[in-house]
Amino acid sequence: RGPDLLLAVDCIYDEAAVAPLLSSLCRLGAGDSGSSAERRVETVVAVDESYRRPAALALFMASLEERGLRAEPVAEGALHPDIRRESVRIYRLVGLATAA
Repeated sequence: RGPDLLLAVDCIYDEAAVAPLLSSLCRLGAGDSGSSAERRVETVVAVDESYRRPAALALFMASLEERGLRAEPVAEGALHPDIRRESVRIYRLVGLATAA
């Protein structure tokens, strides 16, 4: 059995790392069996805009679209007050399991 949750934090800061990161997320998102029809893995990406490079995030988002995926922003109000930060953006990746 594969993971129930993938959490990528502070991983989007270098353009050269975008493709390997996205490949890993897609592979893990399909679960151990590799069958996307069996289950979905909740995948969340957190980006601190005070540390990242804008070009790396733009490349990551474009690469998602190329794979038929999208990043849904998690509303700040849905977060616990202790983890809310003005510079932090949290995204839920949609369609990850079906794209692997």
